Amino acid sequence: MQFLQVIESSDVAERVKAGEQTSQDGRRLKILISAYACVPGMSSEPGVGWLSVGQAARRHEVWVLTNGEFKEEIEQELALNPMPNVHWIFVDVPSRLTSFWKKGERGRRIHYNLWQYWAYRAAKELHQIERFDVVHHVTFVSYWTPSYLSLLDAPFIWGPVGGGDSTPFSYYSTLSWKSRIAEVIRDVFRGVSEIIDPFIAMTARRAAVALATTEGTAKKMRRLGARNVGIMNEAALTMETIETVQKPNRHGQKPFRVISIGRLIGWKGYHLGVEAVVKMHQQFPDVEYHILGTGVEADRLKAQIAALGAESYIHLDGYLSRDEVLQKLLDCNVLLHPSLHDSGSWVCMEAMAAGLPVVCLRLGGPATIVDDESGFRPSGENPQRSIDEMAEALVTLAHNPELAARMGEAARRRIHEHFTWPKKGDIYDQIYRELVKTR
Repeated sequence: MQFLQVIESSDVAERVKAGEQTSQDGRRLKILISAYACVPGMSSEPGVGWLSVGQAARRHEVWVLTNGEFKEEIEQELALNPMPNVHWIFVDVPSRLTSFWKKGERGRRIHYNLWQYWAYRAAKELHQIERFDVVHHVTFVSYWTPSYLSLLDAPFIWGPVGGGDSTPFSYYSTLSWKSRIAEVIRDVFRGVSEIIDPFIAMTARRAAVALATTEGTAKKMRRLGARNVGIMNEAALTMETIETVQKPNRHGQKPFRVISIGRLIGWKGYHLGVEAVVKMHQQFPDVEYHILGTGVEADRLKAQIAALGAESYIHLDGYLSRDEVLQKLLDCNVLLHPSLHDSGSWVCMEAMAAGLPVVCLRLGGPATIVDDESGFRPSGENPQRSIDEMAEALVTLAHNPELAARMGEAARRRIHEHFTWPKKGDIYDQIYRELVKTR
């Protein structure tokens, strides 16, 4: 599995997939990147924005349209580590339109759509001067938020974007009522947005290349009119992160430590993970399960652990810094990631780079990151079967440290071969150049 699995009806896709080099004339292209979320030193969407810019700038002249909220953080980083061939355009939505309702993350989606209008105005003016070779939308990483920059008369790349996967209906009975409502609202809002916002379909139709994080998102992009659709995860690891976790693992040591990392919210599926570890404990008592993170489901998980009599070996460790998380990974045997609809997963990649096999459901992005050599992927067909299969996978790894070690090494190789930012930058460069060549 490569970053780009397939781009339908495209020569560049076949060349990228086969590892073939596109003909390059050595010319530095002019790339315009739309990165609403773009902050140095972060993961998730802000990290995707920042690191995508860095990769494009390895070979090309880059202009970046980004949210003015994070200008200070970007300028501080640039003072320490300049990017001489990157031009930053900080776009602000007029305060008179946002001062009475925009507070922190509240209203973020509305703010993004307003920002798109002002970003397009700036981009149109810049394009008249610079005549960009390629326009690339990077963040938001969501297919149901449009990019007005697709209106420019230059080849437009949309993504990678996600958001097309949903919690399977059979799992709703396992969620708290608050989580069920949140999932319904998300799915309804997403569907309504597709219908009432014509700019979403416009973005799909005008994309020369549309990159989806999962096949579920790809289907929705095709339905909206995107024709040249490929699969690419939005996340990757820096070489610095990989080097941080290149230490001997603890396979074969006891207790057998299972770890999960992320926000404690319903669709992350940690309640399923708890059930799986309790079932595992019946066959392999020398186990510890550490759940790292905070969120609205913390009290429910705590009550679940107590009700199952598992407080002695299942621990809610709360929030840890990124450095602490990476060190914690090195002290564990396996990552359990029971998410129900992640588009991608930084934590799966970090665990794999640390030499841990991963147990995840065959749902969404994690199932494209992990393969059968680097972990176990239960079918996700229904909650009870998922719990049983996750427990079985954990017991297998606990009883077979040599298998766990082989899977861990396969996981490390997979990250090096497919999920680093330099690898991702190489593929972006191939797509950029092919679009320009065939224009």
